[in-house]
Amino acid sequence: SSHLREYALQFNKNVRQIPNSFDPKVYAYRPFPENAGSVCVGWSGSPSTLKNLELVAAPLRRLAEKVDYQFHAIGGTEINLPGVNFTAQNWREETEADDLRKMQIGLIPLPDVQWNKYKFIMKSAQYMALGIVPVGTPMASNPEVIRHGENGFLAATDDEWVEYTKILIEDATLRNKMSAQAARDALDNYSLDATIPKVIEAFKSAVK
Repeated sequence: SSHLREYALQFNKNVRQIPNSFDPKVYAYRPFPENAGSVCVGWSGSPSTLKNLELVAAPLRRLAEKVDYQFHAIGGTEINLPGVNFTAQNWREETEADDLRKMQIGLIPLPDVQWNKYKFIMKSAQYMALGIVPVGTPMASNPEVIRHGENGFLAATDDEWVEYTKILIEDATLRNKMSAQAARDALDNYSLDATIPKVIEAFKSAVK
């Protein structure tokens, strides 16, 4: 992440920033149907990050009072989202890409803790690779990966979580346009094809 690069630059000027990457053969973009019916909003994480969903529990409940949508969570089944029509499952590496494809909109709520500020949020890139439009907390790598209003949205308040997610649910044309842009950006910047040359150059630079 940029935060880690800036920290490392205090001690060595030969620093290369290489983001986490995905395999484009596994995370291949498939455009969503123009009329997909009920929109699925989702979240993916792990049992240890299930508590992050608490940050969007109230916005999701408010959203359910305004528009019709489904919510799907990947990463555990011990979820409490009163007032929200949701399904949940455990994370499985072998089915992760296909499980994520159930979503058209992917949430990335991040609590304001020091650890998160230094992370590269790989989940944002994974969502985007599959054309899932991200809505995320403006923290860590999200402000660099998510270009607000172009390939996703950044939401800092409950009102913004509701507003931006509602826009994406209701406006299929905008959602599909942002989906395609998100997939292009992910492929150009966070795929193995994009990062392998950077890794090679980093090793060459170190040898020099």
